[in-house]
Amino acid sequence: MTFANGEFREFETVAHGHQIVTAVRPAVLDNGGTVYAVYGLADGTVVAVQPVVSN
Repeated sequence: MTFANGEFREFETVAHGHQIVTAVRPAVLDNGGTVYAVYGLADGTVVAVQPVVSN
Protein backbone atom coordinates (compact mmCIF):
# COMPACT_ATOMS: atom_id res chain seq x y z
CA MET A 1 0.00 0.00 0.00
CA THR A 2 1.03 3.58 -0.36
CA PHE A 3 -0.03 6.97 0.92
CA ALA A 4 1.81 8.86 -1.82
CA ASN A 5 0.37 12.31 -2.53
CA GLY A 6 -1.88 11.94 0.53
CA GLU A 7 -3.96 9.17 -1.05
CA PHE A 8 -4.24 5.54 0.10
CA ARG A 9 -3.67 3.01 -2.66
CA GLU A 10 -3.29 -0.77 -2.43
CA PHE A 11 -0.92 -2.10 -5.07
CA GLU A 12 -0.70 -5.77 -4.13
CA THR A 13 -2.51 -8.34 -1.98
CA VAL A 14 -0.65 -11.25 -0.36
CA ALA A 15 -2.54 -14.12 1.30
CA HIS A 16 -1.09 -15.83 4.39
CA GLY A 17 -2.21 -18.69 6.60
CA HIS A 18 -1.28 -16.68 9.72
CA GLN A 19 -1.93 -13.18 11.00
CA ILE A 20 0.57 -10.35 10.57
CA VAL A 21 1.81 -9.63 14.12
CA THR A 22 4.51 -7.00 13.52
CA ALA A 23 4.73 -3.60 11.95
CA VAL A 24 5.10 -3.56 8.16
CA ARG A 25 8.39 -1.81 7.45
CA PRO A 26 10.20 -0.81 4.26
CA ALA A 27 13.64 -2.37 3.72
CA VAL A 28 16.25 -2.44 0.97
CA LEU A 29 17.45 -6.06 0.85
CA ASP A 30 19.64 -6.11 -2.24
CA ASN A 31 22.12 -3.95 -4.13
CA GLY A 32 19.47 -2.96 -6.69
CA GLY A 33 17.83 -0.51 -4.29
CA THR A 34 14.40 -2.15 -4.48
CA VAL A 35 12.31 -1.38 -1.40
CA TYR A 36 10.48 -4.40 0.04
CA ALA A 37 7.65 -4.53 2.56
CA VAL A 38 8.91 -6.68 5.46
CA TYR A 39 6.78 -8.06 8.31
CA GLY A 40 6.38 -11.01 10.67
CA LEU A 41 3.61 -13.58 10.92
CA ALA A 42 2.18 -15.28 14.02
CA ASP A 43 4.01 -18.55 13.20
CA GLY A 44 7.41 -16.78 13.28
CA THR A 45 7.78 -16.45 9.51
CA VAL A 46 9.37 -13.22 8.27
CA VAL A 47 7.96 -12.12 4.90
CA ALA A 48 9.57 -9.74 2.38
CA VAL A 49 7.29 -8.67 -0.46
CA GLN A 50 8.77 -7.03 -3.52
CA PRO A 51 6.38 -4.60 -5.17
CA VAL A 52 5.08 -5.44 -8.61
CA VAL A 53 6.18 -2.89 -11.18
CA SER A 54 3.47 -2.06 -13.68
CA ASN A 55 3.93 -0.01 -16.83
